[in-house]
Order: sequence, then structure tokens, then C-alpha cells
Amino acid sequence: MRLKALEKLKLKPEEKLASHTTFRIGGMPDYFFIAGGIRELADINDFLSSYKGKRYILGGGSNILAADDLHGCSIIKLNFNFLKNLGGGVIKAGASVTISQLLNYCMRCSYGGFENFAGIPATVGGALAMNLSSFGISLSEYVLEVEILKKGRVYIIPKNQIKFFYRRSSLQEGVIISATFKLPQSDTQKIKAKIKSYFSKKKDTQELFLPSAGCIFKNPPHKSAGFLIAQSGCGGLKKNGAAVSLKHANFIVNYGGASAADVDFLIREVKKIVYGRFGILLEEEIIRWGPDN
Repeated sequence: MRLKALEKLKLKPEEKLASHTTFRIGGMPDYFFIAGGIRELADINDFLSSYKGKRYILGGGSNILAADDLHGCSIIKLNFNFLKNLGGGVIKAGASVTISQLLNYCMRCSYGGFENFAGIPATVGGALAMNLSSFGISLSEYVLEVEILKKGRVYIIPKNQIKFFYRRSSLQEGVIISATFKLPQSDTQKIKAKIKSYFSKKKDTQELFLPSAGCIFKNPPHKSAGFLIAQSGCGGLKKNGAAVSLKHANFIVNYGGASAADVDFLIREVKKIVYGRFGILLEEEIIRWGPDN
């Protein structure tokens, strides 16, 4: 009976998290489930009701440093991947929709506003939870309402009841299922040109083609973390397969075979060196997953 229940709940045995994070880092959890809907998510949560370990909800895996040993952890990967054009510039997107998918869909509908996010490997759910911003625009600026699952119940939360902060939001208190956005009408060719321009800017200044988790540190007030790291001479620091990027010093990239321990070593080194040079203790932007976090 238990094996049948596990099969029904889409358990993927011996699944390493490295296959599901943009860092390509992460060990094997006790359980790895895929939830394609609210009912499946509720069933998985019921199955794990007596589970004593850590439980993590996975979207695109773009802002995560997962431990090399995830024994004592369970992962639930969301597969809420749908897009609906409700007309009048209103789009509803499932939490698992990638920013790239969202951009392309909006372009086909002649809706602008999201062009700034070209090249960002995030999902709608994770981007809202972390209040994604790029080139002065936040994803939250276009939100009408967000659907979340909290304590087994589904809630529709209007924007005026959501608190958005720098790299976090009150939505982190639940599981985001979908979001509805209101966007301005625009010309498709203009949208395409803007996407190309913003992607080109990111390609020139960021590591888009090597595994990474994006920016490792938050920007201190009125400062650029990348600038502080570069000025401290940390660019190019290496530990096995991990290295501080020379293109964007706030990125640590995985050249192949890097472990979470390698990245952690570089994070601690960068913090120490920048503090010694500027007296500023950098705060991590990435989220750490593991039995001890």
C-alpha cells in the first residue's frame, strides 16, 4: 500500500537535487516529489505529515545553494506550469512558469513591462517570493493578486495585502500557486527589441552560460556588492570547480564538479576579505538548503 501511495504521489527515488538547480549543486534528499496541482501537493503533505526532516518547495532552483548531503530533507518540486491571457493586459501564470516563458507569452499577446527580466533563470513563484528586480523594475509592480496555499487552505491575496521588501516578501509565508498580472499594451516588435537589448546587457556583464545561483550577496545600502568584491581583489578566487567570476564578482560559478562546500569556502573568504578592506559584512542573497539550515 505504501509503495502504491508513493507511486501515485510521483516520488522520484534517488534523485539528486543538482539536476534541478541552476548551480548544478545538491545532494540526494530522502524524498523528491513532483506536484502538478493543489490536490497532489496536499496529498504529498499528508504523506509527509509525520516526517521529521526539513521540507523544501522547489521552483526553478535559481537562487539556491543546496547541501552536498541532503539526508534529513525532502523536496517537493512544483509543476504549476500554465499561462492564461484574460484580456485587457491581464495574464495569469502558474508558479512554475519560467520568466523566459512568461516573457515570450506576453510578447505574443503584445503585453509589455517584463522586458527588463530577460535572461533571468527564475520562475514566477520564486521571483515573487524574492521580489525579483532588474534594471530598476520589480516584478511585483505589475501584480494584481497572488494565489497561495497556506496551512492546507488556498487564499487569493490582493496586492495591497502583500508586503514586498528588498529580495523578500510576505509571500514566503506560503506556497505560491499562481499570480495574476496587469500589463501595458505594447507593440510586439518593440517588446522584442527591448528583450534583445536587456539580454545583451546581461550577457556582457553577467555569467549567463555557466552554472551559478546568480548574485550571491545582497547589495549593502548605497553600495554594489559586486563592486566591493572586485575592488577587494576577490575576482578569480577558486576552490576546486567553483570560482568567483571575473565578469561579475557577485557571481560564483561552477566550472564543473563544484560542491556546496567549495562554494561555502569562497563565500566565507569573500566575506572576510571585503570586511577587512571596507569594514562591510556582506549579507547572503542566496537561500541555503540542508539538514542544518
